[in-house]
Amino acid sequence: MLKRFITYIFLAYTTVVSAEEILLLDNRDISLILRVSEEASVAETDWLHFSLINKSPEDIKIEKLVYHINGFDRDAEGRNRFVKAKYGTANHMQMIHWFYDQPDMMEASRNFRLAAGEEIGFWKYPSSKTSVMFETSLAASGEICALMEVEFEYTRGDYTEELHSEEAFCTNWVKLNSVDRKKLAEGFSEILLDGHIQHVHSQLLATMCQMPGLVNMISDSVLVEAVISRSKAQSSSERMFVLHALKLKSAFDHPRIIEHYRQIIPDKKYRWEDDFQIYWSNALLDDLMESHMYVKNLALILELHASSWSSDSVLIEKVFSYLVEELNFDFDEKLDRNNFRNWYNDVKYLATGRHPKLVNYFSELLENETFFPVLDWSAVESRKIIQQEDRNKAKMIYFRVCDVAYVCLLRTLDLVKMENTFVRNKIKPDIFIDPKWEGENPDARKAIQLINPYTILKPNLQMAEKYYYYFDNNKAAIQKLIREYEAVH
Repeated sequence: MLKRFITYIFLAYTTVVSAEEILLLDNRDISLILRVSEEASVAETDWLHFSLINKSPEDIKIEKLVYHINGFDRDAEGRNRFVKAKYGTANHMQMIHWFYDQPDMMEASRNFRLAAGEEIGFWKYPSSKTSVMFETSLAASGEICALMEVEFEYTRGDYTEELHSEEAFCTNWVKLNSVDRKKLAEGFSEILLDGHIQHVHSQLLATMCQMPGLVNMISDSVLVEAVISRSKAQSSSERMFVLHALKLKSAFDHPRIIEHYRQIIPDKKYRWEDDFQIYWSNALLDDLMESHMYVKNLALILELHASSWSSDSVLIEKVFSYLVEELNFDFDEKLDRNNFRNWYNDVKYLATGRHPKLVNYFSELLENETFFPVLDWSAVESRKIIQQEDRNKAKMIYFRVCDVAYVCLLRTLDLVKMENTFVRNKIKPDIFIDPKWEGENPDARKAIQLINPYTILKPNLQMAEKYYYYFDNNKAAIQKLIREYEAVH
């Protein structure tokens, strides 16, 4: 029905040639053919395929090639509404490196010509993009139709011509839940091993990560090679999805990927830092500590993966020594108004060290009830740029030294739980501390009161003292934990 509707609306300038092959453009110089599989699914990597043929006796240069796969929605009154690019769009600069099977887009762009009689094809971009959109558009397997719109410009010597075409096409779409799992795994393996640089397969890989059963059918070696082939910054989005898939398979210690990161960590041309929000191997701890990464950024990564290294006393010693040295931390420093701010920032990262000396250090500070001022920027911290007028919104609050030490002890004693949720292509760390560790401080003149319901904690526990105090209702419990810790360390 939709196919007949599309054909009727565009009857003045479109004709469906066949279910499998559609002539989009044709003149004395070029032909552009669209080939569409009669049946398609996300397991098919080339169900939508373009072929461009130079029929002239001269070279031609492609100046412009843009496609839109248009569709229809229904408005509130139930009438069909035309939606441009509903099922995908791209230009030749996004597809250029498939014409010549060039992984490097810049290299391909220097060569965007067709010799006399040459034929080239490209398919991965339209197939991957449209697959996700068709999959989400249909509630069940069945026929789906769309309108392919193409804008094309080329030069042949001094001659230039612009062409435009719109043609309807249909295919029988098979939903994911009806696709053979082995065939699906093979299709995704092919996508994973495609090394062309672009965010072409991101949405498909996001779909894959939501199917742990499918991920388990893809070999570790395929996933590892997929990470390595996407090492450059342009592929960071896809790389994150693949790393998440490796995490689902508990395959982070694969020798090939460890060696890969060992090679690129010292090389500043690679942007690998964000990878370690997801990826971790204890075997790379020394490499990370010797890298150019800023100590506080690495401290947060160490915290994200503390459950992996903090059970090994040798690694605890390494992490502790690294943090103390890089933070230039002085355990004998006497706190005053001049140095409290820097001390406050540093101890939050130092607490990640999980070292017995830290438990002893913070335990001794529980006796220090001195108040020091801290600027609270939480009212404006979500803004990327702090304007001058925003600076007036920063609030001066007072924390006791014992409360800061108390919060650090909660972390050092592993009472702070962190769940790393994979959202889109990034990690969202959620911090949880049992409410029993909150305190009640009656000193309303100096101490912030626990009346703010938005207790969203940061990974480094900055400003956690607004909600967690060292006071009568938790003193006995924390002291008991300290004694138990000291008894075994």
